[in-house]
Formats: sequence, structure tokens, C-alpha cells
Amino acid sequence: MNIDIPDVHDEEPFVKIDIDRVGLRNYKTIVKICRSDCREYVANLVVYINLPSDRRGVHLSRLVDSVRKASSKTHSSLIEYTRDIVENCLENNPYSSIVEAIARINTIYNDNELIIETSVLKKKNGVRRESLTIYYRGVISCPCAQRVYSILENTVLEKTPTHIQRVWLKNTITSSNIDIDPFEIYRIGISVLSGRLINYLNRYGEYSLLKNIISKPLFAEDVLRFLTRELYVNLRDRLSRDTELVLEIISEETLHEFDLHAVLKTSIVDLEKCFRNI
Repeated sequence: MNIDIPDVHDEEPFVKIDIDRVGLRNYKTIVKICRSDCREYVANLVVYINLPSDRRGVHLSRLVDSVRKASSKTHSSLIEYTRDIVENCLENNPYSSIVEAIARINTIYNDNELIIETSVLKKKNGVRRESLTIYYRGVISCPCAQRVYSILENTVLEKTPTHIQRVWLKNTITSSNIDIDPFEIYRIGISVLSGRLINYLNRYGEYSLLKNIISKPLFAEDVLRFLTRELYVNLRDRLSRDTELVLEIISEETLHEFDLHAVLKTSIVDLEKCFRNI
């Protein structure tokens, strides 16, 4: 039987108004990334397109097909995989002029949890904006409490006890094109902190870790400033002039019922001025 089935999505809507973003959330799939070695990750995806005022709905099957097509290939990085999804969506949805895809994976690196998120937004006129975000944890120790204790108790400063906080860091780099290894950003971030989290410690290991942490006391504000400088020094030759950085830290305070939150926003242009003598 030959039946002409209408495509309701292509019908005119009852109210003709453009919709900025519509698409998939919490779509999970397997992505294969091969760089120095090959690994498979479970990626949690968000995929949006815009919908013009003359169309009633999006074709979700086309968005899913765009993801499945990208997921069937091997990619050199998560950002490349995200770009592939965006290009597929633009090809499969000719009525849309903007596509945004976000991919997030959780992994373990050096025995620590690391979350990597990439985002690509592209317009049909060629304008593209990409971002790479990593989330990770570490440890800092308080320089103020240590200094006061040292003065009042007449102790050697670097051997003086102080309180220790576990911190969450979120580092985002945004530009028109990103080709930065997220694990490199993590290594730079961890090197700035008072210490990193270690799951297995014997008695001597615990002593050694504690000694290192209290010998490098830092405010959360110190961390953001040192991290900004180190990212600039290590990555400046690979970052385009339109690059922006947003660095965040949350300190889970041990002596208070509240947490500390700090944010530093800057650009590669501003950092060139700030660190022109480096």
C-alpha cells in the first residue's frame, strides 16, 4: 500500500516565533579517543539547534543520527569528536543556522577523578566558538592560620601546623579553535596547588604528604593567580588571540560551615600585558 505520510515537523507552527535552542540532553554514548593510546569513554551529550519560525518542530532522529555517525568513528580528541557532531547536524538540518554540541566524560588520571567537557558552537556563516573545561580536585593549606600560630607559639614557619582544605577547580579555555591536551591543563593545575589527593597512604606516605602540604600554604586566590600565570607561560604559543580563560575554585572550608568560591576571568590579550616581562 502506497500511503503519503505527512511530516508534521515541517508544518507551519500555530505561533510563528523563532526558537533559539532545541535538541537533546543527557544523551549517552561511547566515544573512542586515540592519541598516544586508544581509550573508550562514556560521553554525556547535549546537542542543540535553532528552529526558525516557519517550522513546527525539530527532527530528533536527525540529531541522533548525527551523534551516531560521529560516534562510529575514532577521534584524536574529545573536541574533534564534538566538532564532528556539529558538522553532521548542520548537514542533516539545513533549516538551522546554529548548532551547539557539548560532550562530557569522566575519567581517572593518576588515581584522581577528572571531568573533561568540550563545547562547540558553529553558525552557518562560519563563525565558530569552542571551549575546553576540566574539573578536578586538590588540596590547599591556610597561610594565615600558619603565620599566626608560628608567631604566637614561636615555631618554625614551614613546620607549623595549619588547617587544610579540599578544593574543586574548574578551568575553561574558550577560543575560535582549541587544540590543547586537557591532561596537560590538569598537570599544570595540580602543580600549583599545595598538594593533590592520594587514595592510598601508608604512615610514612601520610607524613610526607602532610609535610609537603603545610610547606606550601596558599589562599584560594593565590591558586587562581599562580594558575593563570602558569597556563599562560605554558600554553601561550598554542592559544589564538581571541582566547579567553575562566578559572574557578571552590574551597570546602574545614573550620567553617560555608565554602569559599572565587572566579578569575581574563583573556590572552590582557595576559600579554600583565606578563609582558616573562
